[in-house]
Amino acid sequence: MKRCFWYFVIGFILCACTKTPLSTPIPTISNIVIPSSQPTKNYAQTSTPLASNTPHPSATNTPTPSTTPTPSLTPTSTIVPPKIHSKNESIVKNLDLVFPINTKLIFLPKSYPMLIGSNVWYTSTKEKLEENIKSMVWKFNIDGIDIPLESMVRMDKTGQIRGGTHPGVSFYSKIDEWSPGVHNATSGWTLENQMNDGFSDYPAGLTKYITESKIIVYNGDVNEKDFQKWPIVYKEDFFDESSIFEPGELSYLNNRIPYSIQNGELVFSSENIDSTYSGYLPFAFIGSDKYYISADIYLSDVTSGANYCFGYAFNAKKDFDSSFPYYRFSLCNLTGKQYFTVSEFSPTKKATNLLKKQYSFSETKPCNLGILVNGKHATFYIDNKKVYEVDLVRITPGKTLGFAYSFYQGTSMKHIVDNIQLSMPVDMSGFEQDYLK
Repeated sequence: MKRCFWYFVIGFILCACTKTPLSTPIPTISNIVIPSSQPTKNYAQTSTPLASNTPHPSATNTPTPSTTPTPSLTPTSTIVPPKIHSKNESIVKNLDLVFPINTKLIFLPKSYPMLIGSNVWYTSTKEKLEENIKSMVWKFNIDGIDIPLESMVRMDKTGQIRGGTHPGVSFYSKIDEWSPGVHNATSGWTLENQMNDGFSDYPAGLTKYITESKIIVYNGDVNEKDFQKWPIVYKEDFFDESSIFEPGELSYLNNRIPYSIQNGELVFSSENIDSTYSGYLPFAFIGSDKYYISADIYLSDVTSGANYCFGYAFNAKKDFDSSFPYYRFSLCNLTGKQYFTVSEFSPTKKATNLLKKQYSFSETKPCNLGILVNGKHATFYIDNKKVYEVDLVRITPGKTLGFAYSFYQGTSMKHIVDNIQLSMPVDMSGFEQDYLK
């Protein structure tokens, strides 16, 4: 019925105030070509206590970009790691201009400087912050090379959380000179003993703050203007166990939104939540200003008269210290009327509706939603039909894609996602294209 397909093969917003960033392992990719080696900086293998935390966040007609076969090349036996900078070399004045390594999948049309590190970890007091730093066992690794604490930049800040102003910290290191191919990164922390941040307890052995990322670097971009001819760089229909979406839970205040793969579909399930919940589940970072994403999305078991929105979050940049805005393209039922909406979300203000237009859709049958981003111009599709286009002046390089939802108080429902396709105008030479295995 359903199946996950990849071009290449080997061997990183959230948004709601939760202390549960996603951290599930990424499936193995194989058959990839890595060019000849280059000088790299090798750090000693370490396991260093550090600190961090981000309390945040069927089928229909689908525009299917065509594919052009490329040669299948013999993979080399080793990965060429990128350059890992020293602490002084890593200092970045404007973090919004550098890409973060913080989702499970990262797609780069060419080599870009990136940051591996931690989101901000807040505690009740400065004393508690330093105590937590010593309690955490950190793991930062690029292609088998561990990066110790002493080579990373520390950033201290304060933030408005838990009804007050509290201290926080994050760490990062700059990485660049990526060779084409598939790279692996690990970032986050675990605990050997129980820890308390002044707000909550964290049990020993906690691993949910570890993120395993795959960084796929292509051979540059191409000038193809027809998005339907862009190569598909990711395709997911949840047929087997290789999905990057493993069972998990998103939480906000007293609400829990579990998600899992059921019968070949990604299912978010809410049950009579006690306050409005709005968030998103990110799955890929796009280091390009051109991409097309589509998926089949629908609901089931909806509370009669429920208010809700479901669709995409895109252009979100969930990094280590960002006031970056992001956008949502959603289907909504509000006060008994159906709409599609395009909204801008910013940490410094409430959501701004760029568009709210009545649009009838089925709550029980899949509706294909598509977004075409071309520079600062975005075009939105519903079931192959162009429904809206707009210039988004606040888009800047680096975008995180995810699935968005807003469940209002008293809502029970299932938000279902299927048949994801992501296309980019990239040079695929050296990457095997094989949809039949």
